[in-house]
Amino acid sequence: MARPMKSNATVGEAWLSAGADAEAELVRFEVLDPRGDIALALQVPRGGRRAFRAPRADARPAPHGGFDMQLVEPGLAELFAAYPAGNYAFRAWTDQGELVTASARLTHELLPPPIVLQPRDGTWIGARTTPTVHWLPDRAARGYRVRLEQGEDEGDDDELSIELPADSDSFRIPPGFLQPGELTHLEVGVVSVSGNTTFREIVFRTPQ
Repeated sequence: MARPMKSNATVGEAWLSAGADAEAELVRFEVLDPRGDIALALQVPRGGRRAFRAPRADARPAPHGGFDMQLVEPGLAELFAAYPAGNYAFRAWTDQGELVTASARLTHELLPPPIVLQPRDGTWIGARTTPTVHWLPDRAARGYRVRLEQGEDEGDDDELSIELPADSDSFRIPPGFLQPGELTHLEVGVVSVSGNTTFREIVFRTPQ
């Protein structure tokens, strides 16, 4: 149910992902921290089977039952304080009254953010070109995550996400992705052995 921690070193934001897959509808979900205290509780409102209430969290139903959520904090210090390292217990109740339990271990292990060599932040790159993203590899990395998002209007963005092996140090943007006159957010993330990811964000533009 738990998913790895992520941190964006460029904007100073950190978030923790969690989720549950279930064949039956979940109506309540609780997370117990290593001390046994309830760290988070999700409840389906009456008459709203497909919506979760989740204070301090972005939670939404998964397509085939269960849910996905992100716990967002303004920085790593706040995230570490709110969610200490250790074993977390999960309890979920279905609409049939069945109790489902699970557990996962959370670590605070994060590698330093990757050093992106190309492209440079704030640069201009020709539309409909296929530039290559380059970064300095980290010997301790388990892998890398690269994410591209183009467009400034929510809901109209073009997105591309890919996971790469530990020996990677570059990624070529595929033909046709970069459109003219757009702002592009590029994130390069280094994944630790525990699965936590530290991102570096680069922003560039394409001319009309």
